[in-house]
Amino acid sequence: MPTFFFFHVLIYTNHMATKHWVIRLFPEDEMQAVFSDEPSIVQRLLWRQDIRTREAADIFLSPDYALHTHDPFLLKDMERAVSRIGHAIRSNEKIIIFGDYDADGICGSVVFHDFFRAVDFSNFQNYIPHRYEEGYGLKMRHIEEFASGGAKLLITIDCGVTNYKEIERAGELGVDVIVIDHHIVPPQWPPAYAIIDYKHPDDAYPSKYLSGAGLAFKVVQGILVRGTWPVTLEWSKWLLDVVAIAGVADMVPILGENRVLVHYGLKVLSRARRAGLKELYRTQRMGVNPTITSDTIGFTIAPRINAASRMGHATTGFEFLTTESSEEARWLVTRLEGENEDRKKLVEEICIELKKEIAKLPELPSVFYFGKKEWLPGVLGIAATRLVEEYGRSAFLYGGAPDHMKGSCRTASGINAVEVMRACADTLLEFGGHQAAGGFSLEEKNVGVFGHKLREVVARELDNPQPVEIVLEAELHAGDVTWEAFNTVERFQPFGQENKKPLFLLRDAEVVSAQVFGSGGKHLRLGLADSARTVSALKFNAPREWMDVVAVGAHVDAVVSFDLNEWNGNRELRLRLEDIRLS
Repeated sequence: MPTFFFFHVLIYTNHMATKHWVIRLFPEDEMQAVFSDEPSIVQRLLWRQDIRTREAADIFLSPDYALHTHDPFLLKDMERAVSRIGHAIRSNEKIIIFGDYDADGICGSVVFHDFFRAVDFSNFQNYIPHRYEEGYGLKMRHIEEFASGGAKLLITIDCGVTNYKEIERAGELGVDVIVIDHHIVPPQWPPAYAIIDYKHPDDAYPSKYLSGAGLAFKVVQGILVRGTWPVTLEWSKWLLDVVAIAGVADMVPILGENRVLVHYGLKVLSRARRAGLKELYRTQRMGVNPTITSDTIGFTIAPRINAASRMGHATTGFEFLTTESSEEARWLVTRLEGENEDRKKLVEEICIELKKEIAKLPELPSVFYFGKKEWLPGVLGIAATRLVEEYGRSAFLYGGAPDHMKGSCRTASGINAVEVMRACADTLLEFGGHQAAGGFSLEEKNVGVFGHKLREVVARELDNPQPVEIVLEAELHAGDVTWEAFNTVERFQPFGQENKKPLFLLRDAEVVSAQVFGSGGKHLRLGLADSARTVSALKFNAPREWMDVVAVGAHVDAVVSFDLNEWNGNRELRLRLEDIRLS
């Protein structure tokens, strides 16, 4: 008989949240029959990824760039896009690269910037709009400005697919538009010269998981294949560092071709050929050619790039990735560091306010809807993510923009953010995004009516909201936290959407040390021990409730993941704490 494990623990219950820990069902005999040469944890993680054959396991665990990436011309409209860009270069037509202000749009803009520079084409302009003053996507004034400035070709990256009227106007003014986007399909596709978006109903591209920067990379590949240029197709691999940043930062599933591109992009990131990255690694004491993982992107690189647009202008993040000057890199990294610190403080203040409001509620609603004119819209996506993670409820948050309200949302329980907003479209000025994340804007007078309609729509989608469920892969003890175990789990890198870093149940560990650190003592470092060894475990932005659990001498159960701390050539194996309770 197959052996199955099912562990269900209520960690804490109050009027705010209930969390369940569940160890994933695992048919041991079935997986052992196929993967007898692999350790149990590898079998479990393959099962998690729905991998049942040796061939599929080899593809997943050993990505091969030559074998596991696809012909760019399988994308609809690729031939037209490549031909038009090639013609513009050869004719020295002015090209505008219009990128979104987030990490994906910035990185996609860098892809074209680097390519044009490499082929000695200079008649181009990178344009990234101001998050607050201009907002998301193309505006009519952009089109008029670009046309009057002599532009003949406009390339949008990580935006554009919803800009029907603006693209129609560009055509009237003699500006061809190529849309490179991966957002959810709008009701009416824009009349662009070419649309590169695998979500187009007529698109048959094999991989449905690429960022905007990933699609920009495929277009550059196509251009290099179709013409004779100063650089070769092989050169394009150096662009994979920014493709990897976008693939992780934009929460694109780390599956299929995206997994391959991120895998090789991590290697390019380790080489740090960009002056900005070299300086960032230096200031973070990461050493020369450090090990770069998806965590490095998620916790170190991407937050600083995104902080540029959240707290200032996205061009700082763009310049950080494109500067060739060491002196300028030092200035840019210092500025990004300051903006990131300001962003963290602001998010913390908003989250404290939100928790106070939630504590007043008699019970958890099916969806959180909060806002204040004083809140900075650019940081609300981070705050919404924290609410989803802690409470298991979708969150729609808004703040004040110059002449309207602007917000971000994150959804839980499989709710489609875009479809929810589409159902409320008559109360919104604009909206867009992905399955589980999006943005919206609305007039101040519609704040109440949107909230009412939002609650109705989500209630219909979700009749019975479920508690937060934390899915674990296996049980371990402090003595199991070894380099061998770490290296085994690391075979599944890069981690990210649809391939989350695996979580484990650390059972009955004794707290032998407890230390708070960071500004305001908001981070927590524990020493957790059993009879075999003591291991360090960290939680950044630890919930205040945890302080009642972590007294020295207490025995605890904890949800943990493996973590590598690398600085100045040193390497420390430790754990990241995700949740904790008394044993």
